[in-house]
Amino acid sequence: AEATYQVLKEKLKSYQKMLSHSRGSKLKSRGVTIFLSGNRPIETVFKEKKRWVGIDGRPSDLGKGYPAAFMPVISNHYSRHLKWRGIDDQIPAEELKHLKKLVKDTHAEGKKLRLWASPEREVVWQRLREEGVDLINTDKLEGLKNFLHKKQ
Repeated sequence: AEATYQVLKEKLKSYQKMLSHSRGSKLKSRGVTIFLSGNRPIETVFKEKKRWVGIDGRPSDLGKGYPAAFMPVISNHYSRHLKWRGIDDQIPAEELKHLKKLVKDTHAEGKKLRLWASPEREVVWQRLREEGVDLINTDKLEGLKNFLHKKQ
């Protein structure tokens, strides 16, 4: 993560006029906002005075005091939180309760929630949207586009 970030940081210098950036908890929003996912150099990025990237957090990062300008998104694998695949009409009550708490806790910190690798079903996308999940990941881009256009 560290070596990759150093190369990325150098490459981003050419694009700074279009990039959102932050200092402390203050965000200057521009056309492109970058946040690093996967193996993330959290402490290195956090210590920088002016950050051109944010960090994709995990639910375990909630409550640690990271500002939304630094960690704009909380992400995790769908199946770490929900077993419901959208085949049954109703999401089990305990899973729904857990999802609502995760959304509430994430939004309370001014962050967006992303559950990746969710089932590729409209019923699941619909429920995630209804409950306040901010970002839907999919490999079925045409299907998601059609779904989102139907809902407008």
